[in-house]
Amino acid sequence: MNKFFIRACMIPAAIFAFAACSNDDPETPSVDYPAATYTDATGLEMSLNGSTVLGKTAQYTPAGGNTATIAISSEFDMSAFGNLAKSDAPATGTIAGPGVLPGTPVTTLNVALTPGTDNATFEGEGDATYCTYKYSGKVNTTSLALAFNEVKLKDISLAGTWNLDRFTMDKETYEINSNPIHVVWESSANFNFLGSPMPVGDIIKLLMVMPLLNDMSVTVPDMLSRLLTSVELREDGNIVANYMEDGETPATSSPNMVQYVIPAKNKMLVFINPQAVIAEDADSRSASRALDVNNLLNNILAQVAPMLSNGVPMATAQEGNALSVYMDTDLLLPLLKTNVLPLLRDEELVKQLVDMVASDPDMGMFAPMLPRMIASMGDVIEGTTKIEVGLNFTKAN
Repeated sequence: MNKFFIRACMIPAAIFAFAACSNDDPETPSVDYPAATYTDATGLEMSLNGSTVLGKTAQYTPAGGNTATIAISSEFDMSAFGNLAKSDAPATGTIAGPGVLPGTPVTTLNVALTPGTDNATFEGEGDATYCTYKYSGKVNTTSLALAFNEVKLKDISLAGTWNLDRFTMDKETYEINSNPIHVVWESSANFNFLGSPMPVGDIIKLLMVMPLLNDMSVTVPDMLSRLLTSVELREDGNIVANYMEDGETPATSSPNMVQYVIPAKNKMLVFINPQAVIAEDADSRSASRALDVNNLLNNILAQVAPMLSNGVPMATAQEGNALSVYMDTDLLLPLLKTNVLPLLRDEELVKQLVDMVASDPDMGMFAPMLPRMIASMGDVIEGTTKIEVGLNFTKAN
């Protein structure tokens, strides 16, 4: 047998032997974690641009082949409203809350899992309706850590720091030169002020300049401007407020409590994370209430519940470095007509208020006028053609 024939036979033998040895190598480990739901209380750790996000739910679902889907959303327990109002019969059930990304109620990630010793890792990037983002995380059978990074709004036209306008007034003419409060109220009906009919706009102006204390400088807008100093509209969709705690100590609100997006020109959607901003206080309860707080909250809740996930619609008006952000007629008027007007027309409630004022030595003289004032306020609401309430800012340098 010649050498050429021997060598020719050795080649396929070597290939076969190599293949046999390769089959002995371990295969790529598979990730077989079962479907699970993660929350703050069950192993979920979530952050957005380095800041912790609370109140979200992540549904992990295996998709085979070391892939999975992770759907992030949130729900809000309505009983928290009753706890906040110290109601003995709080509302029950849950409603959809805001998502982790601004303007996106539910974020679904299709992830490729890389197996590890104690967990599987994943990373990627995405493009949502109002922002772009990157993400990374790790998961196992007991926990899920998920970080959203480089989150940035597609429309950052209002991004920056906005100082709340200071309240200034001519003390001789009572002319308001600058006001942190944006308020417009127009109605076909007048308000009965101590027996004299007055346009509601004049009443608003009176409330703006009326001192809270003997010092004429302490008015409602002046007090507001002393407490809230500025607001940051960040490029990642966060609204961060800079304020004076107890009127003395500078403080800053935490990110991911309030978010915003710009859906169109002169429009803003604001998303409030109720789990982060509502504090439950069960230490004290009122022995009696002039009205059923729980029913009132339920009525309001029916109208505002969709705004938790869809955003509170706000209007914006910008001229140079001046910006006004406010709730407009489309939002406010239905709330007033549905929730406030019935109270003003409630004869029993009006009687209770009159009796309460009459029993006050300093206010008792106004008790006989109160029913007409309350009735006229109802007429003003019914005749309202325009109402806007919000804040005025100036762009920081």
